[in-house]
Amino acid sequence: MKWKSLTKPLPHQVEGFHLIEKFRGTVLIGDEMGLGKSFLSLLWSVQKGKFPCVIVCKASLKYNWEYEARHHFGKHALVLEGRKVNKAGRRAVKKAEIIILNFAILGAWVDVLCDIEPAVLILDECQGVANRRTDQYKFTHQLRWNCDHFLPMSGTPLRNRPIELWPVLNMLRPDRYASYVKFGTKYCKAEVIRGKLEFRGAQNLDTLHRNLTRLCMFRRLKKDVLKDLPEYTRQIIPLPYEHKAEYKKAEKQFLSWVGQTYGKGAMLKAKKSQSLSKTGYLRRLIIKNKMKYVIDWIDDFLHESDEKLVLLGCHTEPIEQLCKRYAKVHVRVDGTVTSMKKRKLAVDKFQNDPNCRLFIGNIEAAGEGLTLTAASHLAFFEIDWVPARHAQGEARIHRISQDNHCFIYYLVAQGTVEERIVSVVEEKSGNLNQILDGGEGESIELLEQLAQSQKTLFR
Repeated sequence: MKWKSLTKPLPHQVEGFHLIEKFRGTVLIGDEMGLGKSFLSLLWSVQKGKFPCVIVCKASLKYNWEYEARHHFGKHALVLEGRKVNKAGRRAVKKAEIIILNFAILGAWVDVLCDIEPAVLILDECQGVANRRTDQYKFTHQLRWNCDHFLPMSGTPLRNRPIELWPVLNMLRPDRYASYVKFGTKYCKAEVIRGKLEFRGAQNLDTLHRNLTRLCMFRRLKKDVLKDLPEYTRQIIPLPYEHKAEYKKAEKQFLSWVGQTYGKGAMLKAKKSQSLSKTGYLRRLIIKNKMKYVIDWIDDFLHESDEKLVLLGCHTEPIEQLCKRYAKVHVRVDGTVTSMKKRKLAVDKFQNDPNCRLFIGNIEAAGEGLTLTAASHLAFFEIDWVPARHAQGEARIHRISQDNHCFIYYLVAQGTVEERIVSVVEEKSGNLNQILDGGEGESIELLEQLAQSQKTLFR
């Protein structure tokens, strides 16, 4: 088969394509996190020419989907914003092949989307419609019955009780799962509590699993497809950036912006070393305004997976914020942890304590000399201006003692200089690997070249 994607699918993704075909384009994709569910669903839509394709997801993931469509398929996707629907918005929806929107605004757009009768509805993180009484479920249900094909997906479609599966199963196979009460009675240990029928338990789970895999679901784990995966995977996660006007002014009219924001004294200091000051101010502005989406992404990771995660950034303030939020499940190594004994204790706890899910560190302080192979996932929540530091950071989990496939995530603020920095990281990745594995003299030379690359980022 000649694939219509810019990226060649891996063997397990080819298998997934044929599984979607087996279920005629309506199936729950339950693959474990990291196996490329979004790529797989878009692959099926593009390969089969099934358009319009509507994707409903969390707000923090909209631009990740837009990136996947552009990067892997060369497709322009329309990203919907806001609850105000005007004529221009209606016209854009009618012309688009791929339309992306978040759950919160679905109610405003659902009638417009139903009018175009989409060929495919992709529902990301489908556990978001687990409660049949919410508007989120009702609007999704309405849209579903105006679409030919339905691809809900989640690495954790069931978080607590089997009854949470019913809304998605009803939309997948209403012929088999029409009755909420019958499903609950069969699989959920029905109880009468204060005169009301409740489905809080679980029973007959083997039967449920057999029926789901036969009728409307497939699921693969990383351990099942490790032979298909490359040694490690880098993934860019584009995050929304809501304060674009302020950022553009800070980038294009730097001294004026500093004067208005921080006062004349700060402006005069910045003027003395403008290039260096601009770098520092922009980095702080970017992380301040993208932090809520960084937290959303981390929360999703912790909910979707029981694995550990290494988080690396640049500034003390966001590190403090993350440490407070995840106080019970983290260790920390940054410039505030100077004792070698404390650093070792932090590393040992992360490596050996199953309840310690997060290692939070500074790229410079934690990016060298530490072995963090208890994790096979690492995310840069800030992008360093020196690309070589990312290679050093990646090597904390991608080491000889690592037995698992490694996933590296770059959480990038869309429309900012971070995108340009990451392109440098990608361009230099071969050289960066050589830095870690090659001769000392050549490594030093390459490091110096990469350190100079930041000078071109503002051109």
